[in-house]
Amino acid sequence: MSRRTTGLLLALLMIAVLTLSTTSIGAVKNVDVGLLATISGDLSEVGNMGANAVKLAVENINKNGGIKALGGAKINLIVGDTTSDFSQSVLVAQRLVNNNKLSGMLGAGVSGMALAVAPVLEKAKIPFLTAAIADNLTTLGYKYMFQFCPKGSQFGGMQADFLKYLQQKFNLPVDKVAIVYENTAYGQSTAKGIRDLCEKHGFNIVTEEAYPKNFTDAAPLVTKVRAAGATVIFPVSYTTDAALILSTMTAMNYKPVVIGGGAGFIWPEFYRSLGKYAEGVYSVGSWSWDTKFNLSDPEVVEAIKSWEKKYKTFMPEIAGEMYCATYILKEAIELAKSTDATDIRNALTKVKLTKGAGAMMQPGIVEFDEYGWNKHVHPTIIQWQNGVVKTVYPVEDTDNEIVWALK
Repeated sequence: MSRRTTGLLLALLMIAVLTLSTTSIGAVKNVDVGLLATISGDLSEVGNMGANAVKLAVENINKNGGIKALGGAKINLIVGDTTSDFSQSVLVAQRLVNNNKLSGMLGAGVSGMALAVAPVLEKAKIPFLTAAIADNLTTLGYKYMFQFCPKGSQFGGMQADFLKYLQQKFNLPVDKVAIVYENTAYGQSTAKGIRDLCEKHGFNIVTEEAYPKNFTDAAPLVTKVRAAGATVIFPVSYTTDAALILSTMTAMNYKPVVIGGGAGFIWPEFYRSLGKYAEGVYSVGSWSWDTKFNLSDPEVVEAIKSWEKKYKTFMPEIAGEMYCATYILKEAIELAKSTDATDIRNALTKVKLTKGAGAMMQPGIVEFDEYGWNKHVHPTIIQWQNGVVKTVYPVEDTDNEIVWALK
C-alpha cells in the first residue's frame, strides 16, 4: 500500500471519528425522556404532583444550560398518562417506547403500575427510575430498573422504630397496636415492615386488617380496631382512604396515636380534607422537604422555593422524589456523554451523588447497589404542624421538635 493510499485512509478514518463525535455530542439538540404518570383517574393526585415536579426540573435543567456533556442539549419530556388502570399503563408504556427513541424513563410512583410496566421497559432496554416502594421491584432480576427511594418494609420499620422513640421520650404507654392497610403491593410491603419491627420491639398487635382500595365506608374497620382496644394505629392508605379513616375516627371520638404509612397522610390534600383534625398526625414518608441536608444545599433550596412559588404549598413527598429522579437521570446522561439508553443505564450503575438536586434523597447520597436500589436511602417521619408537614424523625435528619398533644 502506497504512502498516498495510507494517508488517504487515515484522513478518511479521522473524518469518520470526528463525524461520530459530532453526532454523539455536538449535533445533539434534544434528549428524549419519557414520563409515566397517573394523570387521570383515582390516582391522579399522586400522578400530577409527580409530573409537575418533573416538568419543573426539566425546565430548570434546560434554562441552566441543558446537558453540558452533549453541548447543551435540552431534555425533551414525553408524557404518557397511564390513567389509574395498571393494565392501561402497559399499553401506554409500549406506545411511548414504540413511537420514540427514549434515553430514559421516569415515573410510576405507584408500585402496582411500576411492576406492570417494568417488563416492557426491560425488554426495550430503557433505564427506568421509579419512586415506587414495593420491596420486590429490585429482586426480580431487572437490569434497567432503578429504585431510588426507600422500600416499603423500611417504611414499616421506621414507623415501629418511631413508636419506640415516642414511648421512651414521652413515657407513652403502648398497650395495644393495630395495623390497617390497603390490600395492594404498597400496603402489603409497608404492613410487613410494621409487623416485623413491632414484634421485635415487643408491641402487642391486637388486630391487622387489610381493606380494598377506595372503599366507601370505614365505620366497620374503625369499629373493629376500637373494639380491639388499640391505643396506636398504623394506617397505610392513599389520600381518599386516609381522610375517610381519620374522619370516621373523629366522628366516633376515637383518638389513638396515628402514625400513617405515607402517601395519603403526607400530601396537601390530606390537610385540605381534614383541616384541624390533621394537626399532630404523624406519618412515614419517602422524602421530606425540610431535612438538614435539603435545607443546607443551595440547589435543593432553590428547587423547594420554585415549587412553593408556583404551587403555593410546601413541596410534597412525591414531588421531591420525582424532581430528584430527573436530576439523577440528568447526571447519568452527563456521565455517559451519550443519548444511548444502554450507555445511560451503565452510567446509572456508577453514579454517586452527594450534592445538588440529584442527591436530595435523605441522607443526601444517591448510589445504586448491584440490584438497582439506592443503598443509602431511608424514610423519615413527619408531623402535621400548623398545616405543614415537618420532619421530626430520625433525629439526625432534623432540628424540628415534636408537638406533643394527645387529645
